[in-house]
Amino acid sequence: GRYKNVLTVPIPAESTWTCGYREIFETVALPFLINNNDDDEEEEKWIPDLIIVCAGYDALDSDELASCNLIAKNFGDMTRMLKNKMASLDVEEEEEEEEEVERNKIPRKKPALMFGLEGGYQLKDGAAGGNLADAFLETLRAL
Repeated sequence: GRYKNVLTVPIPAESTWTCGYREIFETVALPFLINNNDDDEEEEKWIPDLIIVCAGYDALDSDELASCNLIAKNFGDMTRMLKNKMASLDVEEEEEEEEEVERNKIPRKKPALMFGLEGGYQLKDGAAGGNLADAFLETLRAL
């Protein structure tokens, strides 16, 4: 987006968690979400106030729409990885006492996390790799 705060990542058809999907999540999505890299001095560093996850469960192997091959457990894996990344942030926690703060260096809390159901159309029980409910529960368990 204009402010470099929206990311869309094309995923090759037939990707599985171990063949492509996990690597893209670790090397593209997670670094984009939280730019806290001290190695790149030219890039402005920022930590978002809110991370909104458009949780599209149509990447399930049992869902015919997206042509990806994830299983329900993989959605929990992604959620745990995101939570671990957020937990590793080096942010100044707000203190109860009000202190004088340098200009543009405001103490802050770690970002909030919000999930929105975007897609997922496999509702049949016993679907190979899990259905929408299974993937959704894996996400919740990881929170």
